[in-house]
Amino acid sequence: MIGADKSDFRDAKALGIGQSTRHRVIFRKAIGAQGLGATPAAPALDAAFESLKAYNWGTDAKALDPIEDAVVAALGDAAARKVLEARLAAVLEADVSRDAKDVVCRMLRKMGSADSVPALARLLTDKDLSHMARYALERIQDPAAGVALRDALPKVAPGLKAGVAGSLGYLVVLRQREL
Repeated sequence: MIGADKSDFRDAKALGIGQSTRHRVIFRKAIGAQGLGATPAAPALDAAFESLKAYNWGTDAKALDPIEDAVVAALGDAAARKVLEARLAAVLEADVSRDAKDVVCRMLRKMGSADSVPALARLLTDKDLSHMARYALERIQDPAAGVALRDALPKVAPGLKAGVAGSLGYLVVLRQREL
């Protein structure tokens, strides 16, 4: 790709972001965007968050692209990351579709921190969202994620216990430390 090299891919990988997001990062660098990506304009981001509230799988996901772009852009900007993470976590607390919360969990997997752990932890007992909450928590590089999983274990329904225990085991092996 013109303007990008393997070090760009490694830099994005070091940030803990997935392959499709790494490709977005590399593409932005190749076309000359500053930093990891240009932050979408506030009106576009606001409109995307409005679309997210009513989002269901099968509808056009392009309306959510400004949020994904903001996630990529925020990876290199701690202040923007904190603001966007809080906004995404607030969606998990709102009365929105399961699919919208699923999308948010996927985004928090890319950029979540200890700040989003409480909102994700509340989803662990939800039979429809527990898996996606665990998916996000497994990537958060803060001990609070493991503590949330450990604390949820006695509270989740029997059908969810194996998943929560598996996520705990994954974290212990991944981080090679006791939670």
